[in-house]
Amino acid sequence: MKRNYTNIEVDARMWNSSGIGRFLREIVQRAPSDLNIMLRGNLDVPNVATVDASPIYSLREQFTRAGSGSVVWVPHFNISWLDMRERVVTIHDVAPLALPAVFGRGLRRWYAWSFMWFLGKTSRHVFFVSKFTLSEYRFYLGFTPRSSSVVLNGVDSFWTKGLNSEAEHFKINQPAKRILVVGNLKEHKNILQVCAALREMGDRGQVELRVVGKRDGFITGAVRLPECTWIKLLGQISDEELRSEYRCASCFVMPSLYEGFGLPILEAMSAGCLVAISDIPVFREICMTDNQVQIAEFFDPRSTDDVRKAITRALSLSPADRICRIEESKRHAQYYSWESAANKIWTVLADVAAHEGEMI
Repeated sequence: MKRNYTNIEVDARMWNSSGIGRFLREIVQRAPSDLNIMLRGNLDVPNVATVDASPIYSLREQFTRAGSGSVVWVPHFNISWLDMRERVVTIHDVAPLALPAVFGRGLRRWYAWSFMWFLGKTSRHVFFVSKFTLSEYRFYLGFTPRSSSVVLNGVDSFWTKGLNSEAEHFKINQPAKRILVVGNLKEHKNILQVCAALREMGDRGQVELRVVGKRDGFITGAVRLPECTWIKLLGQISDEELRSEYRCASCFVMPSLYEGFGLPILEAMSAGCLVAISDIPVFREICMTDNQVQIAEFFDPRSTDDVRKAITRALSLSPADRICRIEESKRHAQYYSWESAANKIWTVLADVAAHEGEMI
């Protein structure tokens, strides 16, 4: 029997995107069966009510109330200022404020700042996906939302299913070492730095860079990677294909200049892949272990030489050290649970729905 709550509407217009889309899909599929939920977006999701919606980042979204729910969860900062319903928001990062060189210093930055300020002042609750993102919000906005919490992203057991020694055998015996990068071609993803680092490593016949992610269609534009035989642009692929890429890669590299979390790191660890990642605060946060065991190679993302050295260190591990690093990484990734994240989010949403007009 459904709880006697007004419908909870979820802004799901980014359902099919990689980052926030992954987050949305993982949380929604774990929604309690006794909650009344509808998705806002032009979607076809089994067993969930949906309602059409205006395009994301459009002027029309500011004047359109899509559904009948009196509580709405927005998993991004693009809220509707004129929608007076009870609102819960998730902030993944404040990149438009922290990276003016990429996102611009003018109208676009003011747009993001004003939305983040308004949602922080008017939302019933604001989730942040990391302690780092919360601290960045405080720094750039100058305050903490009156009701907020940090809910870490998770990783699914899907990435560990069927894991065996076959992929490890392939990695050891393949003619060229596979270096995997998962991320779109936005400038702050810094993929060109990996290309430069691998070029410095010498014989191109001994290494292959494989890049998974969206190539174009971004508001901020996309970088163009060199056209080389050793660089493979795979585009957007299925989860099954991505899992195979993780397992067959000699090393996963995430060279971002800025992130709000870093979900592909946990996916790679779960799938049994060594990782070399930027030495930025949020990556240190999510890769911090209780026993101080090293589970990743860190590098300065602005230094080509440092990126090269980190990748070389990962590739040079002895078989015993490699296995130990992979096992420690898999154990660490298990700490991050979508079940835990979903439970916290739906608990807050249910409380808001049950106590409309009251601060929780």
